[in-house]
Amino acid sequence: MALPDKEYIRSLVKYDPEFQELCDRTGLFSGKFSVTELHGHMKTILDAFERAVGPTPDDIIETNITYTTRDGTSLRAKLFQPKERTTGKGRPLFVMFHGGGFSSGSPDDETLLCRNLVHALGAVCVAPTYRVAPEHVFPTAAHDAWDALQWAASPETYMAWGADPVNAGFVVGGTASGGNLAAVATHMARDSQLQPPLTGHYLSTPLLTMPEVVPEKYREFYLSHGQNTHSPVMCTSVVHHIVDGVYKADKTEATLFSVLNHPRGHAGLPPAYVQACGLDATRDDALLYEAILRKECKLQTKIGVYLGLPQRFQDLFATFTASTRFRRDQVEGIAWLFGRAPDIAKVVTELKPEDVLGQDPAVSPRPVFY
Repeated sequence: MALPDKEYIRSLVKYDPEFQELCDRTGLFSGKFSVTELHGHMKTILDAFERAVGPTPDDIIETNITYTTRDGTSLRAKLFQPKERTTGKGRPLFVMFHGGGFSSGSPDDETLLCRNLVHALGAVCVAPTYRVAPEHVFPTAAHDAWDALQWAASPETYMAWGADPVNAGFVVGGTASGGNLAAVATHMARDSQLQPPLTGHYLSTPLLTMPEVVPEKYREFYLSHGQNTHSPVMCTSVVHHIVDGVYKADKTEATLFSVLNHPRGHAGLPPAYVQACGLDATRDDALLYEAILRKECKLQTKIGVYLGLPQRFQDLFATFTASTRFRRDQVEGIAWLFGRAPDIAKVVTELKPEDVLGQDPAVSPRPVFY
């Protein structure tokens, strides 16, 4: 069984040059800042990133809508549609679950990606919310995600949006904890023979298992928790806190949480596009999952790996060269899942310091992350 090369896996923690320079210059993640200060800095720069995304483009319609869960709860979703109605073949449908450690985040976090896919593919995108911990612990989020996917798959729903998942493709995706939910929902779609069937799934830095339950035959390749015990942003202790202390997941439950261990395996899944970050404790969840699908299940896959960078670097350090590559890879990888060539004319992949700061950085003080 040939899985990812262990020497290659070990090399992924070598810091990206831009990230190294930033850490050296600012003392970021060096212990010079208290946890409270660090969280404050991160919130400041994430708020700046959201402002840099900007207002809704003139050719896109963004609408807040609701869907109903199995227990009758109404939850928000954000719908992104091309303003121009299509003629002939319909538009692909993309469902995207946000991240946030099962305890935060919102559909708005996926605005830039969804806008890019509207521009690149003419897609209809919907980003559903789901109930979060600590008020709503495992498996509420997984149930909500599956309910949302079934809602999107209803002809009454997608036809009202102008989407055509039957002929133009149907892909589900998610970031971090949202990647867990997307993987859970993808397996449930296979097992329940969801109609229309998914034609792809996209997992960005997903959480798919935990060290205690990794199958023995894969343990020698599962190095990320050991390598990233003290890594920035998503270190081993943070992952355990999220899973055990906040979401309170049953780590042995392999249909609603630890899908790397799914009892029915992964055969019959649609093609997968996966992204992984070198300085992320959940890195090897993504690496193993992609390798198992490709090598053991003979499924179509693509993967993007970002050496020496922490989870969510593309938002926290939005002007990095690697952040531009990450966003470009997203669009191209998801386009591949739809079997289409993206039109990149209006796609936003590169953000400059002035975009994030809102003014000329040459005449203004830089936040700690820039």
